[in-house]
Amino acid sequence: MAGLQYAGEYKLKELLIHTSSGNVLNLTKATQSIDIYEAIFRTGLSGSLTILDVDDIATNGPIIGQEYLTIKFTTPSLDKEELSLFFAINKVTVREAISQDTQLLALSFVSPEILRDKRVRVSKSFTNTIDQIVESIIKDPRYTNSNKDLYIEPTAGIRKVVCPNLHPYDFIKNLMMEAITVKDNSPYFFFFENLKGIQFKSLNRILSEDSIGSFFVGDIKPLENKSVDHQSDFERALEFQVNSNNDILLNTLGGMLGSSTIKYSIYNKSYERLRYNYFIDFEKFPRMDDNPLYNDNEIDKFSNMLEVLEMQKYIYTQLLEMVHLILHTQIQHHLTVMHQTKS
Repeated sequence: MAGLQYAGEYKLKELLIHTSSGNVLNLTKATQSIDIYEAIFRTGLSGSLTILDVDDIATNGPIIGQEYLTIKFTTPSLDKEELSLFFAINKVTVREAISQDTQLLALSFVSPEILRDKRVRVSKSFTNTIDQIVESIIKDPRYTNSNKDLYIEPTAGIRKVVCPNLHPYDFIKNLMMEAITVKDNSPYFFFFENLKGIQFKSLNRILSEDSIGSFFVGDIKPLENKSVDHQSDFERALEFQVNSNNDILLNTLGGMLGSSTIKYSIYNKSYERLRYNYFIDFEKFPRMDDNPLYNDNEIDKFSNMLEVLEMQKYIYTQLLEMVHLILHTQIQHHLTVMHQTKS
């Protein structure tokens, strides 16, 4: 890693702010810090930018939280691999004078798709697999209109759904809760964005991918011969926390250990009983930890075990699914009548 002074060092090649008035401000040299955040529980990237303003660009630009941001940077040891990102500035977080002719600007920015999502709504019926519906919504110029790389895992089953005037990402989140994979019928999907693109993947798919590296928690090693081990610095986690949720009372009340669901169809006048057992169903899907949180030992003097008790019962009606089907049929009929009338 020749040329690298410390882990996390980057070289900012260009930072441009495109104002709503049409001006383009080159603030590469005025930039003090940039932070970019991504997470599998967030539908878009976000970040913050700190600028040292000596030309009163906040007024002359002006910068009002309605601008677009272009960033280009590289790693000093990998100059040929340039990363170019495009964001929408959504907020002027701080504007504070630090001297007579200098002020500090802190701006917040997000992926442009996040702002676009809040400005449009989807009112349409769909007949397709969930992965194809998600892809069409993200690419459709009327909705998200994104040209970023998509990583969408194939889903099983043709669905007939109606989107009742929802924001695109809200509708995709609803579909995410109903999607199952083609490969192993896994129901645990995530919808998020990272630097690679927009992702719609199952937890099983994420866990089956190769790891990008190993990290450890510990103190900085003492320097030997005054040399810096950049590789060790990259592999050191900045923060580490273990969240423990082993509350057997809450898990019992929530149906985590065992439950019984009655699925009732008003339209077909039929019902189906579905039973869930934590220990029996534990091996159905891949997990990060092969060991269950609890064991199946006896829990009382009657030789009962956690796995034989139906801790929670639910009743699930298919009324909403039938409403979607009826609305879908009515919309298709309406479109057919309009087409015949025009002909």
